[in-house]
Amino acid sequence: MNASGRLHRVSVAARRGSILVVEDSPVQAELARRLLIQAGHQVEVAGDGEEAMALLRGARPLPDLLLSDVRMPRMDGIELCNAIRANPQTRALKVILVTALADPGDLARGLEAGADNYIIKPYQDAYLLAKVQEELADEPDQPEQPRVPMVISFGGHEYRADVVPGRLVKLLISTYDTALQQNKELLQAQIELKAANQSLEHKIKALEQSQNALQESDSRLRSLVNVTPEIVFKLDAEGRFTYLNDAVRMLGYAETDLLGRHFSVLLDEGEIEQVSRSRVLPRYAGEVTGDEQAPKLFDERRTGLRSTRGLVVALRRNPGDRGAGSQGMRYGEVCSAGFYQDQEQQELLGTIGTITDITQRREMERELELLNQNLENLVDARTRELYIANQNMEKMLKELNYTQLQVIQSEKMAALGTLMGGVAHELNNPLMGTLNYVQHVHDHIDDEGLRGYLLKAEANVKRAGNIVQNMLSFSRSPDKELERVDLAEVVASTLELVEAEFRHRDIRVEVEMPEGFPPVWGRRTGFQQVLLNLMTNARDALEGGATAEPVLHIEGLDQGERILLVASDNGHGLEHSKLMRIFDPFFTTKAPGKGTGLGLSVSANLIASFGGNISCESAPGEGARFIIELPRENPATIKNERHHEE
Repeated sequence: MNASGRLHRVSVAARRGSILVVEDSPVQAELARRLLIQAGHQVEVAGDGEEAMALLRGARPLPDLLLSDVRMPRMDGIELCNAIRANPQTRALKVILVTALADPGDLARGLEAGADNYIIKPYQDAYLLAKVQEELADEPDQPEQPRVPMVISFGGHEYRADVVPGRLVKLLISTYDTALQQNKELLQAQIELKAANQSLEHKIKALEQSQNALQESDSRLRSLVNVTPEIVFKLDAEGRFTYLNDAVRMLGYAETDLLGRHFSVLLDEGEIEQVSRSRVLPRYAGEVTGDEQAPKLFDERRTGLRSTRGLVVALRRNPGDRGAGSQGMRYGEVCSAGFYQDQEQQELLGTIGTITDITQRREMERELELLNQNLENLVDARTRELYIANQNMEKMLKELNYTQLQVIQSEKMAALGTLMGGVAHELNNPLMGTLNYVQHVHDHIDDEGLRGYLLKAEANVKRAGNIVQNMLSFSRSPDKELERVDLAEVVASTLELVEAEFRHRDIRVEVEMPEGFPPVWGRRTGFQQVLLNLMTNARDALEGGATAEPVLHIEGLDQGERILLVASDNGHGLEHSKLMRIFDPFFTTKAPGKGTGLGLSVSANLIASFGGNISCESAPGEGARFIIELPRENPATIKNERHHEE
């Protein structure tokens, strides 16, 4: 206070201190702690008065200030202040009590307890920091200051307390500051309230104008909607009709018949399971459908691309309307979407949509579908006929080509046989003459050296004679009837025809024909042709570095009723896809121009005509193994016996 008796403000340098905050609310305690720490103070927190006294008794030095709430369990702020003033060690500690003044007696009791200042809730952060700074900057009261008994009247009640006059002045100033602050806030609130009232009045007038315009627009819209042929509807969030236009009369209903009723009343039995969101959406739980595959719903809540379009439903007529009931089933196409209170789609109002009568269109589509189906059936039938005819034609052409090639091959073989026969006859006579001369000279000379050379010449001439005889045998026309054939002899004679070629290609030929190997039924020339095919195929498979040591192995096996002749090589082998077609006519694995694809097919037919069969086992890198299986008995005899048994 200055000399004129007026109060004036004195600026005080900011002081940082240690503060003990006593607050039973953890949230309020944490807020106060953070605020004071940010202001540069050191802060400790206690949950009530007893915890605070325990901290004070062990504190060295004491905190500069204690900030305590009044209302707390166990020991409240007033009791804590009394305990502090009663203890000589803590008596000088500055205490600020925080109260909401819910009970004016708190003020009198706080003064009597020796509180240094009050902060009244609610308060601004700046106000709290100012009060704290004020107490930290003020000199502490002398413990010997006298107390003056006073009577404080407040709200019609009197409160008696012994107080230190200086503290009372502080309290009055603090109360005056609080009143000024609250008065400013009240004036500001009045200004804001007045502005809000004026704004509200303008909004109310604008809203009234909007409502009038909306009512006029709604009236015009209803008139327009009622003349459209589509059923226009609105549903609430529970799926009940809140609006229907006059087009619903096509189903025998008036608008009032359906208002407040669930939309399922318009749908035929069973439809609800396919179009109601409460029935459909659980089946899609956890599944991401995207816009294209999103389920279509009558009571749609989605908007935009995910709203429902083109949902076809069977409509139920009013069972009490005879006129509608005589028109047959009707179908509708539903387009629906959700509508909301605001653009953020926070508050759902329901569903809006239309139902277009597509009964006639559906009937036309059904008739068109039947016509298309009939046309497709006719096309399919004709296609099948053409396919079968084409297959038969291809088969006939294939058989014709095969027959033609067989004829050509037969003519080639016949020409070759004729040529071989002529050559063999021409060679046979000079060979026999040469053999006679060699034998004559051998018998009439004494020189043992020359006799050795003559024996070798005789052996070679005989070998050439055997080859000529094999050529003659191959050139002879086959007998129609089957005969008993010595397979071991056929293998040996056929091998003589190709032995030189195999030797030239460094291909080793191994033959294992058991002694006394049983003869089989067939034709010698046929077996020789089959063996020639197998040997030439083996030659082609083994040449070109297919293996380091190429070998053709021919083996005869007697298995009782069946006789086996096995020809195997260690060539490159065949893939499964090629193995499955190896006996098909015109199929060849050789390079173009090196094979007709008929050799194995003709061989299979020849062996089949002898009552046997030929098969092949092969894999890539494992060579090929051809197995000829023949009956021991005459196939004609077996066939006659079976026919007799039947």
